Amino acid sequence: MRQALIDAVADILSFDSRILKSLKVLCQPGRLPARYVGGERVGHVPPFRMALSVSLVLFLVVTLVLPDYGEPTAQSGLAADLSFVAREHALALVLAQLLTLPPLALLLGLLYRRRHLLFLAHLGFTFYYHAAFNFVLIGLFAASPVLPTETLGYLTLSALFVVLGPYLFFALKAFYRAGFVHTLLSWPLLALSHLALMVLSFLAVVGIFAWIPAW
Repeated sequence: MRQALIDAVADILSFDSRILKSLKVLCQPGRLPARYVGGERVGHVPPFRMALSVSLVLFLVVTLVLPDYGEPTAQSGLAADLSFVAREHALALVLAQLLTLPPLALLLGLLYRRRHLLFLAHLGFTFYYHAAFNFVLIGLFAASPVLPTETLGYLTLSALFVVLGPYLFFALKAFYRAGFVHTLLSWPLLALSHLALMVLSFLAVVGIFAWIPAW
């Protein structure tokens, strides 16, 4: 884990050609995990390293860039409320996201058990999907100082709908090469499970952090 953290920081600071190449392929749903599992690993950032690097960047953007709108009130909008929660629990948010990935990989293994893929293949897919999910948040949060509060809220919801919707659907279709009906049935289950796991993991991590000082 220590070496993975060192490599993740090195990837962020070096900003070599692999990052740009990986980001370009990541914009094509399902292509990056398919290439990596298929053996095309030279020139691409490994899935765990990318997921961890993007999580670190998200943490920095939330803590350093996201505006402080103050504590939520009856008049504050959705974006201000989410910004307050994200800033107050930035570390819990990042950890909760990472904790959702192994259960999602297990769910993918059940949904696509006929593909006969190793658990690490499913985990690689979730790592790259996590990176795509967080890149959207990073872009929105980085632009938050110049965007109106309500505009930021609507853009965030719209972007997450795109990532959880069309992006995830086509990523599943490209990576697992399953039929249209199978993908159409597994896609909403995975999207809803992702959201539910993130909420539960976030609440659990926040609860643990609150319990540690008392202990």
